[in-house]
Amino acid sequence: MDRREALLRTLRREPVEETPVSLRLELWYADSAARGALPDEVAGCSCAEIEDHLGWGRTARLRGYATVKLPDAEVATSTEGDVQTKQWRLPGRTLTQHARRTEEMARQGIKEHVVEYPLKEAADYEALTAAFRGAEVRLREDAFRELDAATGDAGLPIAILHSCPAHKVMLEYAGYEQFYLHRADFPEAVDGLIAAIDAAYRERMWPLVAAGPAEVILHGNHFSGAVTPPPVFGRWFAPYFRDFNRLMHESGKMVCFHGDSDMGGLLEDILDCGFDCADCLATAPLVAETLEDYFDAWQGRVVCWGGLPGTIFDPTFPAEGFRRHVDRTLAAARGRGDFILGASDNVMPGAQWERLLYVARAAGTIG
Repeated sequence: MDRREALLRTLRREPVEETPVSLRLELWYADSAARGALPDEVAGCSCAEIEDHLGWGRTARLRGYATVKLPDAEVATSTEGDVQTKQWRLPGRTLTQHARRTEEMARQGIKEHVVEYPLKEAADYEALTAAFRGAEVRLREDAFRELDAATGDAGLPIAILHSCPAHKVMLEYAGYEQFYLHRADFPEAVDGLIAAIDAAYRERMWPLVAAGPAEVILHGNHFSGAVTPPPVFGRWFAPYFRDFNRLMHESGKMVCFHGDSDMGGLLEDILDCGFDCADCLATAPLVAETLEDYFDAWQGRVVCWGGLPGTIFDPTFPAEGFRRHVDRTLAAARGRGDFILGASDNVMPGAQWERLLYVARAAGTIG
């Protein structure tokens, strides 16, 4: 069985002989390659070639599978030093965002950190709401097919969509803290924007994705029991994802969400949404939940893709503790059909090559 088929069969909850392995190496690779610090045995290799060397399924992901254009918005960007400025020039209103990205962040492939979000007043919400009513959605089908062909049987291409409507407002436009303050101060304006994005997605994005070439979709990210607790998740997240996942299943698709957050208190809600897989699943010691906690809560209905926090690959994490964690994780998953060994979220810059080799040997992907 090739690496692609092993991943697919696991996501379908079909039996496989060995636990599939697929750890994200992009950040570690980008940093190591930029510093000329790749290990001798893989010096000059691409990230995909190193995944092949280790015998791991390639982490082939296409970000921005669906693009959303706001015809009424003129978007302008500029950079001064480490600060990136982005403006949405809307009829009668200009929204401004400031973000910071250092040279080190760029070298490591880490995206910018937003320090000032564009939504600040009710009028900002209303202007963006009007823009989303005319949103145009396109699917990057050719880009996905190119990724699919390049990946071949070495891995499984996954198409990544935006956050759900309410989470998009929280993460991209307002920030968590300001979102809740805005919701208290001018709820109608906040709810109006969420409704406009929701309508644009359901009417224009969902049909394209359902008919598109990607078999595995990643939609939803960073669910947090602390920041988006059950009442918030139940109001703005669960109804959206239940409907989306139902349509995708009817269209022969599978849906993952990005699970690299502390989801304590949300495990039953997530199960109720109908997801097929939790990608980059965070486990102890990164969060409170262990892999066994997820197995118990989801009872094989959600595939757990993770188990190895990226932090344990760093030399500051005790070597014996690292080996115990890897061995314990593989033992807990032995014989199960709902597990893919992965990292949450990435194997980070500075990770030790010897620890990657240990994982590969313990999982049996190399001799």
